[in-house]
Amino acid sequence: MANPNIVQVSTINGKSMGYALGTTNGTMIPPLQGAGLSIVPNDEVYKINSITISNITTGTTAWASVWRNATVAGPYGTSSVNGYLAYQIDIPPKATISILGKSTSIYLNEGHSIVAVTNQASTLTFTASYEVIS
Repeated sequence: MANPNIVQVSTINGKSMGYALGTTNGTMIPPLQGAGLSIVPNDEVYKINSITISNITTGTTAWASVWRNATVAGPYGTSSVNGYLAYQIDIPPKATISILGKSTSIYLNEGHSIVAVTNQASTLTFTASYEVIS
């Protein structure tokens, strides 16, 4: 697998999405792509510009964890390590937190995804803005 050269790209498509967080690990980015694939496809890189999580309840504090999941070997042939962007961060009722912003954007390489989970069902929503570069 090789990442595309992001200086000479043929396409950059902006995307926004939002989901409810569940109590089991759920892939947020990329969205489910036929045949059960939820990883960045070959010859694409995703630039994640923002991730926010909102507590949509009026009386329940819930925590959220968000991480980069790597299903392929690292750059030096070693096994991949998942990298937390947020780990069990408490979000009070009627509040929103920013996990990533434009000044802290990251790239998702081929075979990677963003996964999230909460401890309270029907409490938190996940919203993201990103670019698909190919």
